[in-house]
Amino acid sequence: MKQIKSLFFLNKIDKIFDTLNFSTKRVMNLEVVLLVFTSIVNFVYLMVLFSKTPTNSFQFFLTSYPNTAVVVIVSIVNIFMAELIGINKAELIKDKKQFKVTFIFLAIVQFILGSVILFVISLVTFYSSKFLQKDTEYKISNFIRALLLLCALMYVLCCFLVMIG
Repeated sequence: MKQIKSLFFLNKIDKIFDTLNFSTKRVMNLEVVLLVFTSIVNFVYLMVLFSKTPTNSFQFFLTSYPNTAVVVIVSIVNIFMAELIGINKAELIKDKKQFKVTFIFLAIVQFILGSVILFVISLVTFYSSKFLQKDTEYKISNFIRALLLLCALMYVLCCFLVMIG
């Protein structure tokens, strides 16, 4: 019975995908836009906070409020990740396994960091991988893997800072 309910839920999601005419590329584009947009909003928010502080030193502002340093790092990594996904979209789509690993990791990290919108869109992007072709022999380049690993390390550092802060 439980399995039938979960299938019913997945059928509803499939109908939503069909109704909205979502494809994997469209969902990835939406994720890229949201990664950049949330980063810009974070930077604007930090500038407003900085303008209300009595000091004129941005370095003092970051050291006085450690969470702002984490927000800056996360925003920079989000923009870098958006660029990485946007530029290498075709390669990610060809390598289904790397696609899934990238977006489930992004969903987990965004959940830990508290970015609900990016968490949801990352899960939707991960779910859209079912519409990709079966795995081929294509493997993503080592350079892109290294960049994704670098982003992963930066995200893990930020998650650690959020948890101890």
